[in-house]
Amino acid sequence: MATAWRGLFSSFKDAISDTKHPTDPWKDEKWIKYVPRKLKNHLDSPLPIIPHVLKYCDNTRDIYILDIGGNTGSHFDLLGEEYDPYINEIHYYCIDNEYVCEIGKQLNPSVKFYSNLNDLPTLKSNFNFQQHFRWDIIYLNSTLQYIEDWKSLLQNLQNLKNLAPDYFIFERLSVTTNPTFVTLQTDMDGYEVPYRFINEKEFIDTFLSMNNEYQLIYRCKSEPLDDRLDGLDWPVFTSNLIFVRK
Repeated sequence: MATAWRGLFSSFKDAISDTKHPTDPWKDEKWIKYVPRKLKNHLDSPLPIIPHVLKYCDNTRDIYILDIGGNTGSHFDLLGEEYDPYINEIHYYCIDNEYVCEIGKQLNPSVKFYSNLNDLPTLKSNFNFQQHFRWDIIYLNSTLQYIEDWKSLLQNLQNLKNLAPDYFIFERLSVTTNPTFVTLQTDMDGYEVPYRFINEKEFIDTFLSMNNEYQLIYRCKSEPLDDRLDGLDWPVFTSNLIFVRK
């Protein structure tokens, strides 16, 4: 199996300074359009959790999902093949960078794309949130490991009270039992990308400390990914976590 990560760095900045390769594939149209095909062919379905959680959502009304770092809406494409056909309409919102959103609008016109959390209509002062809808799920699939300040993102999600969903789902979160560390992802078709493995206990404790209205109800780790971490004998995994409003 090819090495997927190399090096140990104290920050994203230090990791970037160690590579001569480009580090931002999310501005490359070829790469962005490749991601949905990559997800589709992945042995592990990128959406095994949401269809299960949808069974517990209120099916007397439409369902609203916010996908943070959702690329071109490819997760919604796959969800359409998985979810219970008897459930009401699903409204899928996706947050990603501006360039990704423009491509996503072409590929998935059913998805609503935004490049900034603050642009969501539910955050506008004239939007009556309770009258219109509430979020059922906020979903992050393989996202936080690419965010330099992941704690601030969590804090922003927690601070925006009218974003507060019934469920937070973190899928394929890259975690370790060692202290949190930064490395470079190298299997990105010519790119090397700063990448963080977060101590799983630190992540759970951080999330719960920011908002005591949630509790952890599901936790599942993959088999170790150690053989893909070049030069580091540290245990690393992907983790699926579900938090529910109490």
